[in-house]
Amino acid sequence: MRVAFLDGSLLEYRLPFLAALQEHVDRLGVFVAGRGFDLSEGQLRASGLDVSYLRSFSVNRTLRYPLGFGEVVPLEMPCNVVHVLSRFRPDVVISGEMGLRTLQAAAYRRMHADCRLAVWARLSEYSEAGRGTRRKIIRKALVRNADAIVTNGSSGRRYLTGLGADPSRVNVIHQASALDIQPRSRRPGTPRRLLYVGRLVTSKGLHLLLAALARYRVTSWTLTVVGDGPEREKLCAYAARQHLPVQFRGFVPRADLPEFFADHDVFVFPTLKDEWGLVVGEALRAGLPIVGSVYSEAVCEIVKDGITGWTMRPDRPESLMAALDRAFAATSEDLLRIGELAPESVQRLTPEAMAGQFLDVLHSVRATGAPAPQVVR
Repeated sequence: MRVAFLDGSLLEYRLPFLAALQEHVDRLGVFVAGRGFDLSEGQLRASGLDVSYLRSFSVNRTLRYPLGFGEVVPLEMPCNVVHVLSRFRPDVVISGEMGLRTLQAAAYRRMHADCRLAVWARLSEYSEAGRGTRRKIIRKALVRNADAIVTNGSSGRRYLTGLGADPSRVNVIHQASALDIQPRSRRPGTPRRLLYVGRLVTSKGLHLLLAALARYRVTSWTLTVVGDGPEREKLCAYAARQHLPVQFRGFVPRADLPEFFADHDVFVFPTLKDEWGLVVGEALRAGLPIVGSVYSEAVCEIVKDGITGWTMRPDRPESLMAALDRAFAATSEDLLRIGELAPESVQRLTPEAMAGQFLDVLHSVRATGAPAPQVVR
């Protein structure tokens, strides 16, 4: 089976999944707009993947969300997808996201009756809230023309079936990390050591977390912030004005993250919208309990409230503080018990298992031999 994988930027954490998938198909061609900021050319060569770059250009757009924030995101505009696929001649196309790239892949699929299209819709109800009517019309056409759709969790499934997707064609596959993490062995202590890893942008909700933490005694907690972004200066200034025990570490290579997991007691993830949240699974693998936002698909899917963490709505101060109260009230014995349960909860969440689930989907659509549904006009 020849498989074409289409996506925007190729990120470092995606490589192990693609390498595992490549092991079980006749040929895997990876066609992307470019390399992610965290991926070097050397890493790409070492992966052994057959990677080609699509001809495309990028424009920035500002998205507004019902929770009251906006975000500038790049929109990739590929223009040679059909040509690239015609040369590669795939049996199945996996197309990430639901934009122009996938529209072109759907056009290729309609021109080649022996090809199948699997759309990887990495989204949730919260990540897609507030999208315009035109986008919904395009997506309704896409879900009706896909032979299969893969999404991250239950929220993504609800969004897709709400667009008219056949529920039998929607497959939930959780995203997995290959980061080598061992459960921490240090005993939790006082003050409680909190850790955040992620971009410093408004949608990650870190400003809401700092405002909530400002209400607690500064001797009862510390927070380490790993990551960078346009909001860093503003967040640093707020923490300094409030005399908060927050340390901003900036960008850290993924390979160094296990050291941070090992040195902290609780992982905090106050996002306002996340189609997944790979670092949540990594923190669980390290044995850390999660104070996590229900606006993250990973939190909803793999964190068990009261067992491996505490869930909350960061835009509601009373909800966020209730979760923090529970995290601060947990005894060292409570955290050690969670530290044993958390790694077990994500034991099967590996790139190899993820690739196996994708292969099941690909073999299924190849076996059906059914033509793609007609475009709804």
